[in-house]
Amino acid sequence: MSLKIENEPIGSLPRSSELIQSINDFRKNIIDCPTLEKKCSCEIKKTIQELIESKQNVVTDGEQSKISFIGYPLFNSNQVDGDGHVDMEKNNGVRISFNDGHTRNIPLLNGKNLPFKYARYAGDFVNEAIPLVPQGVKYKQAVISPSAISLIYPPFGIEDYPKQDFINDLINESEKDIRSCFNNGADIVQLDATELRLSLLLDPSGDLFQSLLDIINKTLSRFSPYELANIGIHICRGGDQGSPHSDKVDLVQLIPKLLTLRCSRFYIELASEPNKSQIISSVADNIKPNKKVFFGVTKISQSVETVDEIIETISQIAGKLPIEQFGITDSCGFSPFYDDQTCSRDIAFAKMKNRSEAVENFEKLLSK
Repeated sequence: MSLKIENEPIGSLPRSSELIQSINDFRKNIIDCPTLEKKCSCEIKKTIQELIESKQNVVTDGEQSKISFIGYPLFNSNQVDGDGHVDMEKNNGVRISFNDGHTRNIPLLNGKNLPFKYARYAGDFVNEAIPLVPQGVKYKQAVISPSAISLIYPPFGIEDYPKQDFINDLINESEKDIRSCFNNGADIVQLDATELRLSLLLDPSGDLFQSLLDIINKTLSRFSPYELANIGIHICRGGDQGSPHSDKVDLVQLIPKLLTLRCSRFYIELASEPNKSQIISSVADNIKPNKKVFFGVTKISQSVETVDEIIETISQIAGKLPIEQFGITDSCGFSPFYDDQTCSRDIAFAKMKNRSEAVENFEKLLSK
């Protein structure tokens, strides 16, 4: 009997220079939406083909149509000022500070055109990608977590729109977002929640962390056990322009409460962490039946991990967890913001190919 280890990418992949230029032109009103969509469709087709060639059994759209991992519910929304992009230039909104000194700023609700609604649902991305996915290959769609979007409510409040009303509307919208993916053919839906680790940097007491977990769990409570088996959550230290935002927060702090979430799949970093053994042990101590943790074995960097290096990491994981309770993935999306070119596209695919080959080789070792 052959043992299989689930193995899949996280989501975002570097955009081509041509696509970056097209998005910039669209934001400056130089080209129209249909022109941008045509370019995105070409890039999605290319991305899926390259994922198949790099031996991925699960594919994504590489988030080629997204201006950022967080931005699609806000992009061109009339409920925030500007075009909704998570900018480096603007200083208003929720500021995310990275280690190298640069920031990204999430826009706040402007109090207009309420109640809160998503400007776009991720099911649209599934519609674009599914016709390009070969039969027998699973498709995963990354969506933004409701806890991340909860940060757009202004700290000074909104007249006649209390925060709890916003949270209720947000949970409704997040449920709709996730269901739109399944309804349009996605096999797996992954909630991106980099803000969870960041929250412990912003509020070491853990109160913010717990409140964000509560929002996620209230959203997940609306799904059946069958649906929850195909819903996952991804957390990481953040990565933009080669710099993280919350690597100073020990991942071990998050794991016990993280693994209480209702979903069945958890995607966490490992390759970039200094305390790999403690992280694996914490997962082993806290994981519940019918849950699976995917460990990120590649970094966002210009160096490519070798197959043997990845096999060594898998061996370390397998020494503490049963095969059915862990999977292998990348530590983070390779380009969470469209204009981030820290990791080249060629290197990202080389990393993923080595990851898949390492899993295949490890499975062969297990079957001997």
